Amino acid sequence: MRIALIASGEGPNARYRVFGPASALGARGHRVLATVFTDMKEPNALLDFDVVLGWRMHDEFFSRLARAMGERRIGLVWDNDDNFLELEAGANKQSAFFRSFRGRRMLADMHALMRLANIVTTPSAGLAATYREQVETDVRVVENFVAPIDPRFTPSKPQRIVVGWVANREHQADVERLGLRAAMERLLERHPHVEIVTIGCSLGIQSDRYQFIRGVVFEELRAYVRQFDIGLAPIADSAFNRSRSNVKLKEYAAMGVPWLASPIGPYERLGQDEGGRLVPDDRWFEEVESLVVDGRARRKLAKRGAKWAARQTLEANADVWEDTLREAAERAGRRV
Repeated sequence: MRIALIASGEGPNARYRVFGPASALGARGHRVLATVFTDMKEPNALLDFDVVLGWRMHDEFFSRLARAMGERRIGLVWDNDDNFLELEAGANKQSAFFRSFRGRRMLADMHALMRLANIVTTPSAGLAATYREQVETDVRVVENFVAPIDPRFTPSKPQRIVVGWVANREHQADVERLGLRAAMERLLERHPHVEIVTIGCSLGIQSDRYQFIRGVVFEELRAYVRQFDIGLAPIADSAFNRSRSNVKLKEYAAMGVPWLASPIGPYERLGQDEGGRLVPDDRWFEEVESLVVDGRARRKLAKRGAKWAARQTLEANADVWEDTLREAAERAGRRV
């Protein structure tokens, strides 16, 4: 197939939804273009493909191209991995944009593209359910998959346990609702051999054994995560969080890092077979401490997680993307 995978920008998730799948599909012999839309000198070149996937595309020009694709029987898959509609209703700073004229226009273009698409894809069941309420288009889940990596099963530092959390700034609300600062301060007080590292979201802890890293480029993130002995994924129960993907746990597991996560949305069906444990809202201190003092449990979970993550790679699941794109092309009237 001639496949074009188009991203709205170069954010980290573009690796999971555009550039990673493009590499895996190219290895299967397909002719693949993967690029950021604004970098295209000749956007009309998209009309020469069998199928086009647009990730987070929501502008008027791409909508016009999508209509032309339909006229030429080119398949269209519209993909999104964030619950923008929930942000519009949420009480956070980002929601102000979606109340503006420009934001409302962007949401209108999103709805138009979902209706024009042959298939809508998203990495989470929660977000798929939201979109099914908005449009009659076939909406399906295509999870985020990870690049392969050799897991690490040994402690990151002699006589030290590193507890880590990778989280964007919007997780600040989760810090407050779940009482994470107090729980982690208590952990540091009780266990002088523990260090805590958070990337992207601050716990506000004053300690020489707590490190907040404001941001890390995607290509370097795994080098930081490999230093974790326990990986955290706490989220409070909200519509936005229920729409997240489970890729954070896949990344922890792929690197041999046992994880602890909230039993919410993308994580609620995962557990020890996938390399971790689920934690009730009021049990974060107890569950983290339990893994801190039990090295055998950490090693056991790490090995289980690595086995699970080996089945969650882009290469092992390229057929999921391949089948979805082929079906979209065929629905548009293409013989591929």
